[in-house]
Amino acid sequence: MRFTFWGVRGSIPAPGKSTVKYGGNTSCIEIFIKDRNQVVIFDAGTGIRELGNSLMTRYKPGTLSCNIFLTHTHWDHVQGFPFFTPAFIGGNSFNVYGPVTSSINDGNQKPYLSLKDLFIEQMRYQYFPVKLDEMKAESKFTEIKEGHYEIDGLKIQTKTLNHPVLCMGYRLSVNGIDDLVYCTDSEPYVNYFMNNSSEMPDDLFDPLFYQTLKSKLSDPIGIEKLSLAMQENLNLVNFCRGARALIYDSQYKKNEYPTKINWGHSRIDDAVSIACRAEVETLFLFHHDPTRSDSQIEEMIDYARELAASRFGNKTINIVAAEEGQSFEL
Repeated sequence: MRFTFWGVRGSIPAPGKSTVKYGGNTSCIEIFIKDRNQVVIFDAGTGIRELGNSLMTRYKPGTLSCNIFLTHTHWDHVQGFPFFTPAFIGGNSFNVYGPVTSSINDGNQKPYLSLKDLFIEQMRYQYFPVKLDEMKAESKFTEIKEGHYEIDGLKIQTKTLNHPVLCMGYRLSVNGIDDLVYCTDSEPYVNYFMNNSSEMPDDLFDPLFYQTLKSKLSDPIGIEKLSLAMQENLNLVNFCRGARALIYDSQYKKNEYPTKINWGHSRIDDAVSIACRAEVETLFLFHHDPTRSDSQIEEMIDYARELAASRFGNKTINIVAAEEGQSFEL
């Protein structure tokens, strides 16, 4: 199994001289399973445009069929689909999977929007010159929830993440091996219990921190909510446990996070904590902030490696930053 990063940036594309090395396209990853000639895609950010161009050179028109798994439907994870050339080729087919979502019911919208509704919406005439149903390839949309799935010989496990809209993490297994975990746009569940930087611990997954928080609460409902948050963080660690490769949201530095609480993203520290606690082989820092330059990303790598060694005593974990165009074999 080989996976390739086609988009590694978060929030908005960030092209320019300072992002040449790591790339400016938003989230998109291709997984290629060689013995099956099978393509799997995670997210359809702007990186899927270049992926589509690559696939056009590797497959004859009308012969491509693959599954696309979306973490969620924020623009930086779907906005590349209208520029995905293979979707305009008759005979090609795509199965798009993603979480169930809903709208804020203000009386003017349907309380529920299907996955297909959202793709239709972003390609409305007012936004884009081509409608979804004018794409000649066959595209099917299927909504999934947290659970276990077997799809075209793949074992897929999904995990709900902490983000302002319903967001899914994915664990992919082929023939029972080669576990690849993809968790982006996720924030530790403790965010609801912190209001300022003075309450911010170095490790948001440390059980001792939760005990300290719990001792400050007197409201039984608040204590129950904290217990649920603790359990969800533990569930996330277990979801990632033993993965050969973990691609994890690392958008913020520690000093940036206090002003970004509830935005649905993690610190570098959180990615390292989960990776070390889950004993993964390789951690890929992902969803780089649009303001982050190549040199700043390299500083993040050095910081993450030092953190793994000094805080967790882990000198064997491999930590790299996701880089557009780079491929890895499992």
